[in-house]
Amino acid sequence: MVRATPGTVIVVPPGCPHAFANRTEVPARMFFQSSPPPDHERYFEELMDILSADGPTDHTAIAALRRRYDIEQLTPLRHDRSAGSR
Repeated sequence: MVRATPGTVIVVPPGCPHAFANRTEVPARMFFQSSPPPDHERYFEELMDILSADGPTDHTAIAALRRRYDIEQLTPLRHDRSAGSR
């Protein structure tokens, strides 16, 4: 486990299981860059489209999205709809 502080750079090799979490009550920001772009960025853009839709979270759509991008979720998905409005 890496406990990142402001300015920390983390490199995750392709295919390496990983997870990111903010275990504090203080809001945090993370700059995420993937290579080669743009495939992984598209995954996050599409995920945010699903998560920002009205109504309950569409877990079926998220599962289909993960299959399309060959992504296995290792940790529980936690999403606070109010966080996007800050």
